[in-house]
Amino acid sequence: MRQAIQEESEEDSDDEYIERQLQEIEAGKEKARKERERARPGQYGSSRLLEGEINLSSSSSSSSEDEELKDTPEKTAAQKDDFVDLVSPPQLSQPDSLSQFPAMPAGGAPSPNAFRPLDQMHRVTFSSLHPNVQREYIRQQQESQAEWQRYLDNQCPMPTHLMGFRQSPAPAPVAGFSRVPPARGTQLPVASPVARRRSDSPAAPVLMDSATTKKSRSNTGRATPTQEGRPPTPQDGRPPTPQENNDGQKKKSVPRKTTELPPKVAAFTYEHKHRLELGEEMYSRSKDNPGPFTVAQFIVFGSESRGNFEKFDIDKNLTCEQLRKLATNFGCKGVSSIGKFEIRKRMAIRCTAATAYNNPEILNTFASARELKINSVYRLINVCVHANYFQRFVDLHANKTRNDHESNTAGPYKQFWIDIAEFYNDTENDNELCTIYGAVEEEDERQFDMVTAGPINPRNFNKLNHESCCQLVKDAMKSVEKIHGAMKKSGQGSNDPWSFCRKSVLTIRKGVEVAAEIAYYAYRIREAHPQLEGSWDAMLSEDLAASSTSTPTASKAPPPNNASVATPSTASTGSSANESLISSLGAWNESTKTAADQRQTYIDMKTSQAAEERLARMWNEYDRLSLRVMDLRDNGNAAPLLHNLATRVRALEDKLEIQLEFSVVKDTDFLPGRQSNSMEE
Repeated sequence: MRQAIQEESEEDSDDEYIERQLQEIEAGKEKARKERERARPGQYGSSRLLEGEINLSSSSSSSSEDEELKDTPEKTAAQKDDFVDLVSPPQLSQPDSLSQFPAMPAGGAPSPNAFRPLDQMHRVTFSSLHPNVQREYIRQQQESQAEWQRYLDNQCPMPTHLMGFRQSPAPAPVAGFSRVPPARGTQLPVASPVARRRSDSPAAPVLMDSATTKKSRSNTGRATPTQEGRPPTPQDGRPPTPQENNDGQKKKSVPRKTTELPPKVAAFTYEHKHRLELGEEMYSRSKDNPGPFTVAQFIVFGSESRGNFEKFDIDKNLTCEQLRKLATNFGCKGVSSIGKFEIRKRMAIRCTAATAYNNPEILNTFASARELKINSVYRLINVCVHANYFQRFVDLHANKTRNDHESNTAGPYKQFWIDIAEFYNDTENDNELCTIYGAVEEEDERQFDMVTAGPINPRNFNKLNHESCCQLVKDAMKSVEKIHGAMKKSGQGSNDPWSFCRKSVLTIRKGVEVAAEIAYYAYRIREAHPQLEGSWDAMLSEDLAASSTSTPTASKAPPPNNASVATPSTASTGSSANESLISSLGAWNESTKTAADQRQTYIDMKTSQAAEERLARMWNEYDRLSLRVMDLRDNGNAAPLLHNLATRVRALEDKLEIQLEFSVVKDTDFLPGRQSNSMEE
């Protein structure tokens, strides 16, 4: 065979034939170089097929059949039918055999350059090729078909750029070479340099036999990947879904990250609904009903009198997730899947539901246990100082009578707390029990902040029985006693009870700590009701600590030297007991009067001190505002502000008893319409 081929080559190797073949080879190389430059990196068709074309062109130079075909027109027409067309526009239906698929690169889907017909690159016929070249071509086609089949197994569904092509019939098989693809699981021989380079690449698949596959199965019975670089598929052979991993198992759901609320609105709940500002807005996305709708727009912070007034725009400053969390804290439900406009609309509906449905007692169901306890004790203290129970509360909790009542399990003491619990749990008494003492900005700024910006809402409370009511009030009374004792100690240079509301003072017993808000409110209630000071703080003297039926300590003096000691009779014993009781009551009345005088002196001193402090604050404010008014009057560019400040200055002058002739704003025109004219003049 080799000798016959060599003889044919020697017969046809004249000078003209060799020169023509060399020109074709050079032209093919130049065209392959241009195609390689145009192709993107990693695309198929820029290296493998073009090199195969050059090999085909160079191999055809050793054949003598081309000269014979060019001589006659009949052979030229027959030659066109024998052109090798790798892929013409196919109809991609279910393939009959692997020979219908074109070659596929090792790194991905075939490039469109791979589907160019071979006759458009080089006018070479399959029958004109050397037999060795034909065998090499068929071997490359078999490898490409097997690789394409692996691509279909792993990369389903088929890429869109391959849809709509029609596969032309493959050339007839050469005698002695089968077109049936090799069995799957066996390693294909690598003959051409192109195939060798593809097998050496890191993305080339490495097949494993069936024995290796059996060894790679785990204890659970699931097979591991059989190819390097090929992702495993579920055990049933179907491709993995987006909710499954390569082993067919469900992916673990990654929790969605929620953005925390800004510190300003983190504690905003339904109790602060008076700080939520509503407004009318149009909803442009709805063509059927664009509105307008009432929605929540701003959250108001601070007050204008303090100069810290601020509006927080919840639509611009909060994301959708943050707004959903804010609405949840506000008490809205079903906001996890709606937009920002609908969320703000629901917040407005919940804010105005009290008026719309005539129910002003809508509670916040998201209040914590600590907030509920504070609200409950505030409400309970208001019950104790109510006009219906205040006198009974004072009488039953005096130090002398309290021990007698607490030693008994029944009687007026128990009945008192039963009545307190009944009045406390009745929601019809909310209007009487929900008024917080001292919640006025001018009187107690701290208590005002607790009510307006804090969690205090006596309408949102826990239901209690008489025993719980008694225990909570006792704890509050004990905390007031400890605060009062801490304030009397030397070295504590502060008369503010809030500075003593710390853990060391408010821990009344092991593991029990009274909330600072409760202790502070109970202290203010005691200051407002002087009758409670004797009940909560007064202590019995040593002489009065004994039982009322025994002889006082002062009457047990030794008899004179010559006096005879007579045994007391029953009548004398009774009379002496009555005398002791009368003297004890008289001493107790005197001590009570003395304590009352001392308390009144202390109250007068505190009242005068508070009046002096209030007067000093008013003078300081008057001084600042007067200077500000004079500056604005000199500048003359802020007429509305000058008018407002002048109004406040005049109000302070009335409180400070400053006559109009000595006023700093007597020349200021208070009429807004005439103020600008007077300033221009």
